[in-house]
Amino acid sequence: MKTFSQFSEDMEAMKNSMKGLASDIVPQLKKVAKSDDVKNLKTDVMKLFIGKGKELINQGSKKIQKLENQLK
Repeated sequence: MKTFSQFSEDMEAMKNSMKGLASDIVPQLKKVAKSDDVKNLKTDVMKLFIGKGKELINQGSKKIQKLENQLK
């Protein structure tokens, strides 16, 4: 069984390796986040959601129109 000092040393080593990993990855992620590809992806997704939303609204409007016609 590990002693507290061994456990503490293992945790320090793990923290240091995580800090090193983060210092390598974060700058790369910042570059990706600011890239034109991400901006284009965001625009495409928003257009997709807007299109699907309009499609659902149109379907709902048709159903409402049918119900209104049945009431006449």
